[in-house]
Amino acid sequence: MAVSNTTPLRYLIAIGQDDLLGRLFEKVFVPTGVHEELTDPRTTEVVRHNILSRPAWLEIRAVRDTHPTQFPVTLHRGEREAILLAETLRADALLVDEQIGRTIALSRNIHSRERWVCWSVPT
Repeated sequence: MAVSNTTPLRYLIAIGQDDLLGRLFEKVFVPTGVHEELTDPRTTEVVRHNILSRPAWLEIRAVRDTHPTQFPVTLHRGEREAILLAETLRADALLVDEQIGRTIALSRNIHSRERWVCWSVPT
């Protein structure tokens, strides 16, 4: 199982490779904040349509409202929620697109668990 931030999903959908996640992971969870970003009216139609049609491998989960002060730097809501959801679910993978998100995830002892993998997409 994996947890994803917005950008990895957005770009995989844009290039028609979103089914890759369904082949790699039984489930990919996204926090509410990420779902809201992906379905925002300003998001491209192909991305919104894909997320709203909810592939079988995709599941949306609410995360308790987070306080930015829990993190050493300011992260976007989706990144904060993805890190917290990955911790809560003890996910096998955390898909993040920014180096700072990966660094913070690792600083929260994610690297000490063999089951965790952080994937960074160049921004």
